[in-house]
Amino acid sequence: MHHPKECRKILEMRDNGNLDRIGTLPDELLANILSFLPTLSAVQTSILSSRWRYLFTLTRNLSFDDIEYFGTASSDQCEERKTSFERFVYGVLALHRISLIHTFSLKLTKNLKYDCSHLLVWITAAVLKGVQHLHLRIGNHPNALPSCILNCQTLTVLRIYTSGYDLSVPGVVCLPNLRTLDLRNIRFLDGDSVKRFFDGCSQLKELAFHFCQFTTDHVRVSATKLRKLNIICCGGHVVIDAPNLVNLLYVCTDFTSVDVKNLRSPLSVELRPLRTSMPPQVHVLHYIIRGAVNAKELILNHDASRVCIQYDTQSYIPPFFHIIID
Repeated sequence: MHHPKECRKILEMRDNGNLDRIGTLPDELLANILSFLPTLSAVQTSILSSRWRYLFTLTRNLSFDDIEYFGTASSDQCEERKTSFERFVYGVLALHRISLIHTFSLKLTKNLKYDCSHLLVWITAAVLKGVQHLHLRIGNHPNALPSCILNCQTLTVLRIYTSGYDLSVPGVVCLPNLRTLDLRNIRFLDGDSVKRFFDGCSQLKELAFHFCQFTTDHVRVSATKLRKLNIICCGGHVVIDAPNLVNLLYVCTDFTSVDVKNLRSPLSVELRPLRTSMPPQVHVLHYIIRGAVNAKELILNHDASRVCIQYDTQSYIPPFFHIIID
């Protein structure tokens, strides 16, 4: 067996003293490695050598985070750094050489006000590059979502986090490959918009509403292939028509009720109560059980089972219904 020093000497002789194993890899493989880094870090590798100068333009994932870019900038530097960040995003998009990208992530500080025209250009560029995973944390920019998102044929995952955005769908939605949808702080203005939106998401399997508001009565969400649903601290009344739903997480508030319809699959329900919302939970549980009659089986977590025990729920539980306390 060779001594470690002898091994090193052999390698140096074989490689003429060059031990840069990473640098000898093909461009495609190096670009794939850089795709796992934040885009800022990937761009910074361009100073390593002439070989690395433009490798970041071959990455399939683009992530822009202004907090990461600003670092510890003081308040009087924010406007200057914001302009620098905008130029950085435009520069990367202009140099980027891959026609199809996998993930595009944009995270903006909610207390900084960007010109929405910039955001529209950046997000549209991602859609035109056939983005599959689109993650947007756009703070207080209510007009920053281009309509082309609603007709992106390649999208499989869409996450939109805002500080308040009014969703109105004026036309047809076509998201034929969307599997996962996560919405936070979205306000649904009318039931027709909601219907058009979900009619265009025929393959949706995972759906999450966080702090969303349903401003009209009896908003109906129809998703025949939906398997997992999270409703967290929302407001309004939501009717869920999802026959294949198997997992429901519901965080109750005094301002939300959920009515589940046409269930056929065994359903696991996790009910997380807020301290002020015990009475509304009884009605929510009533709606869920009533909608899950055809499912034959209902799995309740501790909090949901506590509601069953504390309040008389037997009057609306069918005698053949199987409830499992988890």
